[in-house]
Amino acid sequence: MTHEEFFNEQMKDPEFAKAYEESEEEFKALQKAIELRMQQKLSQTEVAQRMNTTRSVVCRLEAGLSNGTPPSLGMLKRYASALGKKVEIRLV
Repeated sequence: MTHEEFFNEQMKDPEFAKAYEESEEEFKALQKAIELRMQQKLSQTEVAQRMNTTRSVVCRLEAGLSNGTPPSLGMLKRYASALGKKVEIRLV
C-alpha cells in the first residue's frame, strides 16, 4: 500500500479527517520547513547542531511531534533561524 493509498483510506474515517483538517496548516508549515532544509542540502544533524540540540529533537519537530503537542513557536523560531529564515504568522 502506498502512502497516498493509506492516507486516502484513513480520510474515510470521520474522526481522522476532522483531526487532519484541523492540523492541515501546521502540516503545511512543517512541510515547507523540511523543503527549505533540503534545498539548503542540510541534514537533520546539521540543523540540530545549529540549534544546539539533538537530531532526534529536529526529527520530532519535522514530524510534528513534541511530547504529544505541536511544536512550540519558540522551537519553530530556532529551527527557522538555523536555516537563516524567520517565522511569519499572519491572521487572515
